[in-house]
Amino acid sequence: MKTGLYEQIINKQLNAELEQIPEECKHREKVDGAEASRVLSTYVAELLKNRMVAEVQLTQLSTIMQ
Repeated sequence: MKTGLYEQIINKQLNAELEQIPEECKHREKVDGAEASRVLSTYVAELLKNRMVAEVQLTQLSTIMQ
């Protein structure tokens, strides 16, 4: 399946960012096509959760500092 322009841009940026990560910090494994959407959505959900927790902590710290 040929990727669209949007996907190509995202893939290029993502690959550039991944190249900056040291090899010892990377974990790679093949993902079955049927599982790909679940794996990706779980990963994105974890990233969002971590970011939201960080935002809450920053807001709380900002409130305390005022």
